[in-house]
Amino acid sequence: MSGETDSLKEALDRIAEAQRLEREAARAAIEAKRTLLFQLARELNYSVTPNKPNNMPWDDAQSSREAAPVPNFSTPVANVEPLAGTSLAIPNAALVAAEAGRALNAVLSKPQFDGTFASLIQCYRQHEKSPYHNLKNRVRINYDHTLNRIERDVGTDLVSTWNADRVQSLYDHNWAADGKTAMGHTVIAKLRLLCGFGSVVLNDDACTRLSAILGNMRFTIPTGRNGDVLTIDHVRAIRSTAHKLFNWPSIALAQAFLLEIPKLKQVDVLGEWVPMSEPGTSDVINGNEKWLHGLRWSDIDENFVLRRTITSGRKNQQKELNVRLTSRAMIMEEINRVPPEKRVGPMIVCELTLLPWAASEFRRKWRIVADKAGVPEGVTSTSGAYFVKSKSEVETDDIFG
Repeated sequence: MSGETDSLKEALDRIAEAQRLEREAARAAIEAKRTLLFQLARELNYSVTPNKPNNMPWDDAQSSREAAPVPNFSTPVANVEPLAGTSLAIPNAALVAAEAGRALNAVLSKPQFDGTFASLIQCYRQHEKSPYHNLKNRVRINYDHTLNRIERDVGTDLVSTWNADRVQSLYDHNWAADGKTAMGHTVIAKLRLLCGFGSVVLNDDACTRLSAILGNMRFTIPTGRNGDVLTIDHVRAIRSTAHKLFNWPSIALAQAFLLEIPKLKQVDVLGEWVPMSEPGTSDVINGNEKWLHGLRWSDIDENFVLRRTITSGRKNQQKELNVRLTSRAMIMEEINRVPPEKRVGPMIVCELTLLPWAASEFRRKWRIVADKAGVPEGVTSTSGAYFVKSKSEVETDDIFG
């Protein structure tokens, strides 16, 4: 009997020792978390008021400690309140840690300008104050094509080493070579933009100096091939061909708007497909993209006045555009071809997909129609924006707002 008692006592002692070790391990783990919490709070400029410990698993006569109280991490850990000058209250240690991680990542990922064009481009794309973030999706894609070329061509060059001779040499023998003045002009425009950003946002002297040099240089302004522009006769031929040969009335309607309301850019008429992550809401969804910014039938009121908010200028200023369409003969002719019951949703819709056009596909199909209509190759659907119309063709008092 005595042997059985001793064995039982020994087993109970082992259990007690295991429980003690478990309590000590729990205390050590929470003490470590407590230390991390207060360290993170100090770094983030927060004050932490620990909860009073109640019924801690290590509360017994031998191990209970009256030292500094330990936060309870199984419930809201602590009353964490911001110090003076802050406004965010973090409710628990997990959020404190997450905030610290984001702050650290922000510091580590913040682009650093090392003087090269490659790092200047990186800063322009990533800096929180860069106007790059305000660009529309399609415009941003176009910018990226040119920025990528600059990075490939001169990414390792130091901005501080450039002068007017270097710029002119690259323009003449690379960017605008073989008569590609439009490309050369585009690259120079982006260089001016980059240096202006580096001067104003990054406060870099080399960027300020090169920005002044670029501002004082003059380059050939690109024109359409052979000086061609889209005329009224071209548009009439395009509309007729789109209807009779291809049964693509959407192209005829879009072309009428682009010619007769030059203030509307192609993206204002067609709209654009952008990733779902882009700002803006839409009821037109296709896969992981949504459609924004294009004409809707609801933009035209019962008096045939088009009311649109358009974005213009480098600062993306919002402007109200109100146009009496009854003075636009081509637009009204195309609208009258559309039955009233079908005047819902997006206005310019691809006949094949029954969805708004993708810009690239519209340009491809438009060129097919234009070729059949005898429109010169160098003319585009928006070339008419530069065509000077007489007052007899377009009234001057029907745009208001």
